[in-house]
Amino acid sequence: MKILFVHFKSHRYLYLLVIMCLILMISHTLYIFATHQFPEQDEHLYLDITAAYYRMLQNPSFHTPVEMMNYLISHPPLRQPLYSLTILIPILIFGIGNIYKIALFVNGIYYIAAIIGVYFLGLKFFSKNKSLLAALIFATYGFPLFYLHFAYSETATTTWVIWTLAMLSRVNEFRSRRYVVLFAIFFAAALLTRWLSLFFILGPLLLIFCQTAVDIKKDLPVIVKNVLVMFYIISPAFLYYILGMHAFAYYFHANTSLGASWMTSVIGESNLANPLSIQSAAYYFKVFAQQTVFVIVLFLLGLGIVLIKFKKYSFLLLGFIVPYVVLTFFIALKFDRYIVPIYPVMALISVAAFDLIHWKKVNQVLITGLVCLSILNFLG
Repeated sequence: MKILFVHFKSHRYLYLLVIMCLILMISHTLYIFATHQFPEQDEHLYLDITAAYYRMLQNPSFHTPVEMMNYLISHPPLRQPLYSLTILIPILIFGIGNIYKIALFVNGIYYIAAIIGVYFLGLKFFSKNKSLLAALIFATYGFPLFYLHFAYSETATTTWVIWTLAMLSRVNEFRSRRYVVLFAIFFAAALLTRWLSLFFILGPLLLIFCQTAVDIKKDLPVIVKNVLVMFYIISPAFLYYILGMHAFAYYFHANTSLGASWMTSVIGESNLANPLSIQSAAYYFKVFAQQTVFVIVLFLLGLGIVLIKFKKYSFLLLGFIVPYVVLTFFIALKFDRYIVPIYPVMALISVAAFDLIHWKKVNQVLITGLVCLSILNFLG
């Protein structure tokens, strides 16, 4: 008994993480069985792709991959295929009859993986205690939980983005072959899930490239080989965009050029038509504020610490600022779900606020209060 207690104590954070993931997965599974909702808006696009791929694979041939790509190109707006492909895996086993519920279940798996990814990335910057707290904060954020219950690609994108960042933080200026390979795999997966994922990864990636350039003379042959390996692994994602170049260019042009008119005519938000307006600049911040005042205050305190300790937390800071700026000022079309992949980094920035407090008992009280608030937020 004593041995079990010692074992649990030494691995308590891992066990608590597993327990949290199990509770969330059970809750989500119960929701799937109970809900009578039906697909809406872009959910149809992803499910249509899955259904089309299912039909193609009933009689597969060497031309099937080409047919899959042609289907994406000939059925605009262009969507990246990986989310639909991951839904397809259980569909091939259990059949297509319950495709929507299966898609929601796949979302649950993605969500659990994202929570674990937050913890794993957190270990690079914080203690196990704070990393677990960040995972809990992310897991109980309102909007990620809300979109978990829809067959949009945001949940999958969030998972691939956070694991890409987790691997990127460990590449050791591209000297670690193992983490470079893992980073490239997750980055390719992110790009093949949603094109916007690039902006959630771009800031930290440029930071690592700059850090590598400063110290490139050391281990130069190793760095060059690893970077070449990285591009080789990512090449299938590049190939996808090259093959669908015209379809993607049309999609990108429509979103950037017509987004402002869509906000006015379709959504009825004329005050957001100008990306440089005050209303547009505040749009996503107001989305964040809906997480409750306690959560947003904690994030703002953490953001202040991250700015002060820029050298230590620059990776996380750029992981937040770059996508926020791009989605706010360069993309007129705005939805609260577009920003969902930023929430893991927000949760990690939030726990940096505890760097302000050096009294252990005060820390314990605040953490206990935050845990209770997170649980209540989840139940809400």
